[in-house]
Amino acid sequence: MVQPKIRLSDCIMTPDALTMTQRHAGKARVLGAFLGFGLLSGCALEPFVDGRREAGSTRPLGPSTVNRVAICYNSRSTTPETVLALAESECAKTDRVPRFDGEDIMDCSVLNPTRAYFRCVAQQG
Repeated sequence: MVQPKIRLSDCIMTPDALTMTQRHAGKARVLGAFLGFGLLSGCALEPFVDGRREAGSTRPLGPSTVNRVAICYNSRSTTPETVLALAESECAKTDRVPRFDGEDIMDCSVLNPTRAYFRCVAQQG
């Protein structure tokens, strides 16, 4: 069976077909935007310790160290108690307690833009 050859001149779109294609492209963009927002809103905004490391190395690249913990979180969805509990669990690894040391805004990830710093200090008393 011989396949027919299609020429470029056979594929010229009429104004009606072009309008229909543009209408569908607009709907596809709107649908894509809704799906994108849905994916972002469905992501858990759980706080995390910003302790990035190079593969195979124990030296930190991120701002967290053994003496200073950096926690990224979203201030709209995370309570201060949750951030403090995460800092306490990190400092407890070296038998110390966290002391708030400041924060930066718009310095972490898009979903968790705030970074809080805690110094791990010896327990008093």
